[in-house]
Formats: sequence, structure tokens, C-alpha cells
Amino acid sequence: DERDYRRHIPGKPVRIGDNVWIGANAVILPEVTIGDNVIVGAGAVV
Repeated sequence: DERDYRRHIPGKPVRIGDNVWIGANAVILPEVTIGDNVIVGAGAVV
């Protein structure tokens, strides 16, 4: 008996400002606002 335990979780909006860099493997969580001129480092969780 093979079961699929994945479930759909509706996403929440993410706002990303102007002139933003997001590094490799960074994770942006739901409902986060990233302002203008921001650098999110590689592997960061925001």
C-alpha cells in the first residue's frame, strides 16, 4: 500500500524590493518582505 503523504499548503505572498541580491540556496519564508538594496547571503533563511 503506497500512500502519498504530501499535502498542498497554500503559499503566502513574498515581497522583494528593488536592487536585491539573493544568494544560492537561500530560503525565503512565506509573508516575508525584503526591503530595497538588500543582500541575502547564500544559504540564508529569511
